Amino acid sequence: MKKYNLSKIMKEAWKIYRETQKCVAQYRLSFSECLKRAWKEAKEIARIIDASVIEMKVARHDSFTVNTLTGVISGKTYTAKEFIKSNFKAIWDGATKCWITDPEALKKEITENAAYYKKYVVDNGEIVDNKLVNCNDGFYSRITYSSGKVEYAFVG
Repeated sequence: MKKYNLSKIMKEAWKIYRETQKCVAQYRLSFSECLKRAWKEAKEIARIIDASVIEMKVARHDSFTVNTLTGVISGKTYTAKEFIKSNFKAIWDGATKCWITDPEALKKEITENAAYYKKYVVDNGEIVDNKLVNCNDGFYSRITYSSGKVEYAFVG
């Protein structure tokens, strides 16, 4: 099975090239640079799709995980329920408290609309440290990632 759609990559490179040719001369890109950018994006999309568990953030601080092998969507999904129902055609399972969908249909949806879903995928690396911190207005969970990013989530 082919990992990359070469036709799609070449079309994307030409699209980038045509867009940059409309710009001022100093900002125009060579076709070689456009092709490199198209390949970089294709490889990033392939990496996202190959990962079996994808973390997505749709509404503010709420994030949920999408398992492309089993078709299970779990996490803080309440604010994103309409997004999950319409995009992934998932059904809520009250017993397991998660959404269930067909894994093949899920992979197909993410593959076909990879550019759209790319903006929702969270890639912070692994969690290095998770501490409870007392701030002026309440307690926060301070999450530190291997990339160096620090995120605060309100606990109460």
